[in-house]
Amino acid sequence: KGLVSAPASPERNSPNAQMQIEALAFSPDQSVLAAGTLGGYTQTFQVDSGAELSPVIQQASVTDLAFSDDGTRLQVATQAGDVSAWWRAPDAPRLLRGHEGSVRFAALDATGQRAVTGGVDRHLRVWDVAQQSLTHSLENAGEAIAGGALSSDGRRAVTGGYGSGITLWDLGDMKSLGKRYGHKKRVWAFDFAPDCERFATGSDDQTVRVWEFSSQKTIRTIELDSPVRFTRFSPDGTSLATATVDPRGWQFPGRLQLWSLPSGKLMTE
Repeated sequence: KGLVSAPASPERNSPNAQMQIEALAFSPDQSVLAAGTLGGYTQTFQVDSGAELSPVIQQASVTDLAFSDDGTRLQVATQAGDVSAWWRAPDAPRLLRGHEGSVRFAALDATGQRAVTGGVDRHLRVWDVAQQSLTHSLENAGEAIAGGALSSDGRRAVTGGYGSGITLWDLGDMKSLGKRYGHKKRVWAFDFAPDCERFATGSDDQTVRVWEFSSQKTIRTIELDSPVRFTRFSPDGTSLATATVDPRGWQFPGRLQLWSLPSGKLMTE
Protein backbone atom coordinates (compact mmCIF):
# COMPACT_ATOMS: atom_id res chain seq x y z
CA LYS A 1 0.00 0.00 0.00
CA GLY A 2 3.05 2.28 0.03
CA LEU A 3 2.75 5.64 -1.71
CA VAL A 4 6.07 6.99 -2.96
CA SER A 5 6.99 10.45 -4.28
CA ALA A 6 9.97 10.44 -6.65
CA PRO A 7 11.94 13.32 -8.23
CA ALA A 8 11.46 14.00 -11.96
CA SER A 9 14.32 13.73 -14.43
CA PRO A 10 14.87 16.56 -17.04
CA GLU A 11 13.93 14.42 -20.05
CA ARG A 12 10.52 13.77 -18.50
CA ASN A 13 9.53 17.43 -18.75
CA SER A 14 8.90 17.54 -22.52
CA PRO A 15 5.31 18.19 -23.72
CA ASN A 16 5.09 14.76 -25.37
CA ALA A 17 5.84 13.07 -22.08
CA GLN A 18 3.01 14.73 -20.15
CA MET A 19 0.58 11.88 -20.91
CA GLN A 20 3.12 9.20 -20.01
CA ILE A 21 1.61 6.76 -17.52
CA GLU A 22 3.49 6.80 -14.24
CA ALA A 23 1.29 4.64 -12.00
CA LEU A 24 -1.43 1.98 -12.22
CA ALA A 25 -3.72 0.50 -9.57
CA PHE A 26 -6.62 -1.97 -9.49
CA SER A 27 -9.49 -1.65 -7.06
CA PRO A 28 -9.70 -4.60 -4.61
CA ASP A 29 -12.56 -6.22 -6.55
CA GLN A 30 -10.67 -5.67 -9.84
CA SER A 31 -13.63 -3.80 -11.33
CA VAL A 32 -11.81 -0.47 -11.70
CA LEU A 33 -8.36 0.38 -13.05
CA ALA A 34 -6.75 3.74 -12.28
CA ALA A 35 -3.91 5.29 -14.30
CA GLY A 36 -1.91 8.37 -13.35
CA THR A 37 0.25 10.43 -15.74
CA LEU A 38 3.33 12.61 -15.67
CA GLY A 39 1.13 15.62 -16.44
CA GLY A 40 -0.95 15.13 -13.30
CA TYR A 41 -3.96 13.56 -15.03
CA THR A 42 -5.55 10.50 -13.39
CA GLN A 43 -8.27 8.51 -15.12
CA THR A 44 -10.31 5.57 -13.88
CA PHE A 45 -11.76 2.85 -16.13
CA GLN A 46 -14.44 0.18 -15.73
CA VAL A 47 -12.44 -2.97 -16.38
CA ASP A 48 -15.15 -5.14 -17.94
CA SER A 49 -16.37 -2.49 -20.41
CA GLY A 50 -13.38 -0.18 -20.73
CA ALA A 51 -15.67 2.77 -20.03
CA GLU A 52 -14.06 5.90 -18.61
CA LEU A 53 -15.20 6.91 -15.15
CA SER A 54 -14.31 10.08 -13.26
CA PRO A 55 -11.02 11.88 -14.15
CA VAL A 56 -8.95 13.71 -11.53
CA ILE A 57 -6.49 16.52 -12.31
CA GLN A 58 -3.54 17.00 -9.96
CA GLN A 59 -1.26 20.03 -9.73
CA ALA A 60 1.88 17.89 -10.10
CA SER A 61 3.03 14.64 -11.70
CA VAL A 62 1.43 11.48 -10.37
CA THR A 63 3.97 9.12 -8.81
CA ASP A 64 1.80 6.44 -7.18
CA LEU A 65 -1.81 5.28 -6.80
CA ALA A 66 -3.58 3.08 -4.26
CA PHE A 67 -7.21 2.17 -3.58
CA SER A 68 -8.56 1.89 -0.05
CA ASP A 69 -9.41 -1.62 1.15
CA ASP A 70 -13.13 -1.12 0.45
CA GLY A 71 -12.48 0.40 -3.00
CA THR A 72 -14.37 3.61 -2.31
CA ARG A 73 -11.34 5.94 -2.24
CA LEU A 74 -8.39 6.41 -4.55
CA GLN A 75 -5.22 7.83 -2.99
CA VAL A 76 -2.96 9.77 -5.33
CA ALA A 77 0.67 10.67 -4.58
CA THR A 78 2.41 13.41 -6.60
CA GLN A 79 5.93 14.60 -7.29
CA ALA A 80 5.29 17.59 -5.03
CA GLY A 81 5.12 15.23 -2.08
CA ASP A 82 1.35 15.50 -1.57
CA VAL A 83 -1.05 12.61 -1.10
CA SER A 84 -4.76 13.21 -1.74
CA ALA A 85 -7.74 10.90 -1.34
CA TRP A 86 -10.60 11.00 -3.86
CA TRP A 87 -14.01 9.48 -3.34
CA ARG A 88 -15.19 7.14 -6.04
CA ALA A 89 -18.15 8.52 -7.97
CA PRO A 90 -21.45 6.72 -7.22
CA ASP A 91 -23.14 4.59 -9.83
CA ALA A 92 -25.35 6.45 -12.28
CA PRO A 93 -28.99 6.72 -11.12
CA ARG A 94 -31.64 4.44 -12.53
CA LEU A 95 -34.36 6.56 -14.11
CA LEU A 96 -38.04 5.61 -14.00
CA ARG A 97 -39.55 7.24 -17.06
CA GLY A 98 -43.27 7.76 -17.55
CA HIS A 99 -44.48 11.00 -15.99
CA GLU A 100 -45.32 14.04 -18.09
CA GLY A 101 -44.20 17.17 -16.28
CA SER A 102 -42.69 17.54 -12.84
CA VAL A 103 -42.85 14.85 -10.15
CA ARG A 104 -43.88 16.24 -6.75
CA PHE A 105 -44.15 13.04 -4.69
CA ALA A 106 -41.94 9.94 -4.65
CA ALA A 107 -41.61 7.14 -2.10
CA LEU A 108 -40.21 3.62 -1.69
CA ASP A 109 -41.64 0.78 0.37
CA ALA A 110 -39.52 -0.85 3.07
CA THR A 111 -38.08 -3.41 0.65
CA GLY A 112 -37.01 -0.78 -1.87
CA GLN A 113 -38.67 -2.80 -4.62
CA ARG A 114 -41.87 -0.77 -5.06
CA ALA A 115 -41.78 2.94 -5.87
CA VAL A 116 -44.83 5.21 -5.93
CA THR A 117 -44.78 8.64 -7.56
CA GLY A 118 -47.17 11.46 -8.39
CA GLY A 119 -47.01 14.81 -10.10
CA VAL A 120 -48.63 17.45 -12.22
CA ASP A 121 -49.81 14.93 -14.83
CA ARG A 122 -52.63 13.92 -12.43
CA HIS A 123 -51.58 10.29 -12.08
CA LEU A 124 -50.27 8.10 -9.28
CA ARG A 125 -47.74 5.71 -10.77
CA VAL A 126 -46.50 2.45 -9.28
CA TRP A 127 -43.11 1.03 -10.31
CA ASP A 128 -41.15 -2.21 -10.09
CA VAL A 129 -37.73 -0.89 -9.08
CA ALA A 130 -35.74 -4.03 -9.92
CA GLN A 131 -37.19 -4.14 -13.43
CA GLN A 132 -37.25 -0.33 -13.73
CA SER A 133 -40.74 -0.68 -15.18
CA LEU A 134 -44.11 0.97 -14.67
CA THR A 135 -46.67 -1.52 -13.37
CA HIS A 136 -49.75 0.68 -12.82
CA SER A 137 -50.89 4.20 -13.65
CA LEU A 138 -53.86 5.37 -11.61
CA GLU A 139 -55.86 8.49 -12.47
CA ASN A 140 -56.26 11.07 -9.71
CA ALA A 141 -59.67 12.46 -10.71
CA GLY A 142 -58.16 15.28 -12.74
CA GLU A 143 -56.10 16.75 -9.88
CA ALA A 144 -52.33 17.19 -9.69
CA ILE A 145 -50.49 15.39 -6.89
CA ALA A 146 -48.33 17.74 -4.83
CA GLY A 147 -47.35 15.49 -1.92
CA GLY A 148 -48.08 12.26 -0.14
CA ALA A 149 -46.90 9.27 1.85
CA LEU A 150 -46.56 5.52 1.29
CA SER A 151 -46.97 2.87 3.98
CA SER A 152 -43.86 0.80 4.62
CA ASP A 153 -45.52 -2.34 3.25
CA GLY A 154 -46.25 -0.52 -0.01
CA ARG A 155 -49.95 -1.39 0.08
CA ARG A 156 -51.42 1.98 1.09
CA ALA A 157 -50.82 5.57 0.07
CA VAL A 158 -52.26 8.98 0.80
CA THR A 159 -51.79 12.01 -1.44
CA GLY A 160 -52.81 15.65 -1.62
CA GLY A 161 -52.97 18.36 -4.23
CA TYR A 162 -53.08 22.10 -3.66
CA GLY A 163 -56.24 22.12 -1.57
CA SER A 164 -57.55 20.81 1.74
CA GLY A 165 -58.64 17.35 0.58
CA ILE A 166 -56.61 14.13 0.69
CA THR A 167 -56.95 11.00 -1.43
CA LEU A 168 -56.53 7.48 -0.06
CA TRP A 169 -55.16 4.67 -2.25
CA ASP A 170 -55.45 0.90 -1.91
CA LEU A 171 -52.34 -0.36 -3.71
CA GLY A 172 -53.24 -3.97 -3.08
CA ASP A 173 -56.23 -3.64 -5.40
CA MET A 174 -54.65 -0.67 -7.26
CA LYS A 175 -57.55 1.72 -6.83
CA SER A 176 -58.43 5.08 -5.36
CA LEU A 177 -60.65 5.04 -2.27
CA GLY A 178 -61.74 8.59 -2.95
CA LYS A 179 -61.19 11.96 -1.40
CA ARG A 180 -61.61 12.82 2.27
CA TYR A 181 -61.84 16.20 3.98
CA GLY A 182 -61.03 17.44 7.46
CA HIS A 183 -58.52 20.21 7.02
CA LYS A 184 -59.73 23.69 6.09
CA LYS A 185 -56.63 24.81 4.16
CA ARG A 186 -53.88 23.27 2.03
CA VAL A 187 -52.27 20.07 3.32
CA TRP A 188 -48.46 20.11 3.20
CA ALA A 189 -47.27 17.19 5.31
CA PHE A 190 -47.97 13.44 5.17
CA ASP A 191 -46.56 10.41 6.98
CA PHE A 192 -47.57 6.82 7.75
CA ALA A 193 -47.07 5.23 11.15
CA PRO A 194 -45.02 2.01 11.30
CA ASP A 195 -48.25 0.01 11.78
CA CYS A 196 -49.31 1.04 8.21
CA GLU A 197 -52.77 1.80 9.62
CA ARG A 198 -52.44 5.32 11.03
CA PHE A 199 -51.23 8.29 9.04
CA ALA A 200 -50.79 11.97 9.84
CA THR A 201 -51.38 15.12 7.82
CA GLY A 202 -50.33 18.69 8.55
CA SER A 203 -51.93 21.79 7.10
CA ASP A 204 -51.93 25.55 6.72
CA ASP A 205 -55.00 25.51 8.97
CA GLN A 206 -52.60 25.09 11.93
CA THR A 207 -53.64 21.53 12.74
CA VAL A 208 -52.23 18.03 12.47
CA ARG A 209 -54.72 15.23 11.99
CA VAL A 210 -54.01 11.58 12.78
CA TRP A 211 -56.18 9.32 10.64
CA GLU A 212 -57.16 5.66 10.67
CA PHE A 213 -56.79 4.27 7.16
CA SER A 214 -59.30 1.42 7.46
CA SER A 215 -62.13 3.68 8.67
CA GLN A 216 -60.89 6.68 6.65
CA LYS A 217 -61.63 8.91 9.65
CA THR A 218 -59.70 11.33 11.85
CA ILE A 219 -58.92 9.81 15.26
CA ARG A 220 -56.96 12.73 16.73
CA THR A 221 -56.67 16.43 15.92
CA ILE A 222 -53.73 18.39 17.31
CA GLU A 223 -54.06 22.17 17.28
CA LEU A 224 -51.02 24.41 16.83
CA ASP A 225 -50.57 28.17 16.52
CA SER A 226 -48.96 28.34 13.08
CA PRO A 227 -49.00 26.45 9.75
CA VAL A 228 -47.55 22.92 9.74
CA ARG A 229 -44.95 22.02 7.13
CA PHE A 230 -43.62 18.59 8.20
CA THR A 231 -44.74 15.68 10.34
CA ARG A 232 -43.03 12.33 11.15
CA PHE A 233 -43.95 9.36 13.31
CA SER A 234 -41.29 7.99 15.64
CA PRO A 235 -39.95 4.51 14.73
CA ASP A 236 -42.13 2.90 17.43
CA GLY A 237 -45.20 4.95 16.49
CA THR A 238 -45.76 6.33 20.00
CA SER A 239 -44.89 9.94 19.25
CA LEU A 240 -45.18 12.41 16.41
CA ALA A 241 -42.75 15.16 15.43
CA THR A 242 -44.05 18.28 13.71
CA ALA A 243 -42.42 21.38 12.25
CA THR A 244 -44.15 24.72 11.93
CA VAL A 245 -43.28 28.04 10.36
CA ASP A 246 -43.01 31.20 12.42
CA PRO A 247 -46.07 33.40 11.73
CA ARG A 248 -43.80 36.48 11.71
CA GLY A 249 -42.17 35.36 8.45
CA TRP A 250 -39.46 33.25 6.84
CA GLN A 251 -36.60 35.17 8.48
CA PHE A 252 -37.52 33.79 11.91
CA PRO A 253 -36.48 30.26 12.98
CA GLY A 254 -38.88 27.39 12.44
CA ARG A 255 -40.16 25.43 15.44
CA LEU A 256 -40.17 21.71 16.24
CA GLN A 257 -42.73 19.96 18.45
CA LEU A 258 -42.92 16.42 19.81
CA TRP A 259 -46.34 14.98 20.65
CA SER A 260 -47.30 11.86 22.61
CA LEU A 261 -49.67 9.41 20.94
CA PRO A 262 -52.46 8.51 21.16
CA SER A 263 -53.15 11.30 23.67
CA GLY A 264 -51.92 14.13 21.45
CA LYS A 265 -50.24 15.78 24.44
CA LEU A 266 -47.29 18.12 23.76
CA MET A 267 -44.11 16.57 25.16
CA THR A 268 -41.61 19.28 24.20
CA GLU A 269 -41.00 22.10 21.77
